[in-house]
Amino acid sequence: MGTQVVFGAVSAVGLRWISARPAHSLADSLAIAGNQIPMPTAARLVAAVALALLAFVVSGQIMPLMPDDTDFGYFTFVNMGLGLVIGWKSIGPRAGRGWAAGITNGITGTAVLVLWGLFIQGAVEMFRLAKRSIYDGPFEALAAIFTIALEYFFIMAVPSVLLTLAVGGTLIGMAVEIASKRWK
Repeated sequence: MGTQVVFGAVSAVGLRWISARPAHSLADSLAIAGNQIPMPTAARLVAAVALALLAFVVSGQIMPLMPDDTDFGYFTFVNMGLGLVIGWKSIGPRAGRGWAAGITNGITGTAVLVLWGLFIQGAVEMFRLAKRSIYDGPFEALAAIFTIALEYFFIMAVPSVLLTLAVGGTLIGMAVEIASKRWK
């Protein structure tokens, strides 16, 4: 039987120990500052897989919109990986609050996916351009991430992509709510 790490906190009455009890299970031993590692749920799994699938579809829609000489590399795989993580961490834990909240949850998760995707792809492009030494300093390079991401947003902001994102986010929210209610 192991013991947990003891964390101290300063309160109005002085130093207070948050946890000094022995760890009785694997979940107790994995506690980090009093927070348990969340258990996998069906809602998290459905959210992760569905958002990765939406990222795959939207990536396929975006590719023809880009210039012909664009090298996409791991574009689709990076976006799908983001979909898995965002679905698991953002959409899945907020499931089970009703249909309206579920639909909003799906659309919010889709918006988070788009924002992170634009940021990551903008950073990748900035590093590719930085290898050519086109930036005068690090701050110019950091600012270029957001400029490139904004350019990518204007390229992808066509009705077919936006409609796919809106409908996909709505369906993901509904599917996660169904999974949350069905497999508790």
